[in-house]
Amino acid sequence: MVMKMSSEEVFDAWKNGFSTYGKFFKAVTKEIGMERALELHGSGYENYGPVFDEMFRTLSLEELGANIGGIFTSFGYNPKISQTSKSVLVTVHGCPDYEGFKEAGLDHETIKKLCLCSVASIDASLQKLGANGEFSINKYRSDSDDFCIHEFKKKK
Repeated sequence: MVMKMSSEEVFDAWKNGFSTYGKFFKAVTKEIGMERALELHGSGYENYGPVFDEMFRTLSLEELGANIGGIFTSFGYNPKISQTSKSVLVTVHGCPDYEGFKEAGLDHETIKKLCLCSVASIDASLQKLGANGEFSINKYRSDSDDFCIHEFKKKK
């Protein structure tokens, strides 16, 4: 029998995972410092570059939006997907990463550094591949109740 998780259960599962990871990150930071810990954290996201590169090269903007929406949903987000003439914009209100890191005792600025580092690593990987796109955060949340806007921009 296959069990289907509700969106709240998926959110909570990812939040719990990020809470555990946040506690580990705090311990690592104590041992090796924030700068090195962030470098290592970011390196874990480089493998997403080839995945997004393939999508930028092969999918229309509409297909890209649908695929990115599915990815965000599978990670526990409830994304709102919109488009410009060259970009897919993902607006995220509830964030399992943010809530999990907060539960682990990380402050807002550290959580922001983790998130921005992840996105920068994915984008750097895309640029090394000469991808037809880029990934950035146009707006970062000010707290749990705020939202972020991620942009996946096609170059051509």
